[in-house]
Amino acid sequence: MCRRTTSAPHLPLACGGTGSVDDLVTRHLVDRFARCAVQGGLRRLLPHLSEVGIDSIQRCTDGVALRTLSRTPSVPCPHCGRSSTRVHGRYERRLVDAPLGGLPIVITLLIRRFNCLAADCPAVTFAEQIPGLTRPHARYTPVMRG
Repeated sequence: MCRRTTSAPHLPLACGGTGSVDDLVTRHLVDRFARCAVQGGLRRLLPHLSEVGIDSIQRCTDGVALRTLSRTPSVPCPHCGRSSTRVHGRYERRLVDAPLGGLPIVITLLIRRFNCLAADCPAVTFAEQIPGLTRPHARYTPVMRG
């Protein structure tokens, strides 16, 4: 157990430069988080991310940033229900997630826009929604929404 002091000594970091003991602890937590993701334990740790693939995990100045993308090849249209595989475009969407180990988490999702293939459907394009994670216009994960 590490006791926090008011004047933390600066120690050399593996990536060069110096940092406080708090920085080392934060790096350790991010490393454990990344190992958990690689070993498949992320589904138990963050079950609401089970439908997405994790592209990268990075430590930022204010927490942890996850870059994710959907793994499903087709998505049903929210208006007519017909499944579509034709991607119209992509955009990034940021979601704030609950802190893990005291570190704030920001999830950056690569969202795809699809063309609806039904001629009689009023939706020409629609954005995919990740079950259990996103809903239209939401900026917080279900864990943060409560």
